[in-house]
Amino acid sequence: MNDRICKEQLRMDRRCFDKLCHVLVTRGGLVTTRNVTVLEVVAFFLHTLAHDLKNRTIGAVFTRSGETVSRQFHTVLKAMMKIGKFYIKQTRWRMKGRISYQRHKLHLNGTILEMKWHEKYNEQKTQGTYGFYASY
Repeated sequence: MNDRICKEQLRMDRRCFDKLCHVLVTRGGLVTTRNVTVLEVVAFFLHTLAHDLKNRTIGAVFTRSGETVSRQFHTVLKAMMKIGKFYIKQTRWRMKGRISYQRHKLHLNGTILEMKWHEKYNEQKTQGTYGFYASY
């Protein structure tokens, strides 16, 4: 697979794809099975996420059964969750300051966000739904 096709289909270049596969094998515990290689299952996974496709569609593209695609997708997902602790740092988030709302203005720690009616408000009003958007 060349770099252009890799970017189009998996949303990353070939070098990044190879590095991700290496990390999933070394730290995530992903292994090649008798029928499917690590490169192929990671490609299943990324292609599914990149194009929002169903298992049946991925199975048709890669000529595998939907059950195989589903099982391998979950295997890669578990490996991704394993490596997540090495690359994602969870922090405690605490809001300091004040938030207040006053006649179409949102005050957030001294910053004022002015709210305007959504342009489709008149159409939504008849349907019973209302919407604002922030103009920042």
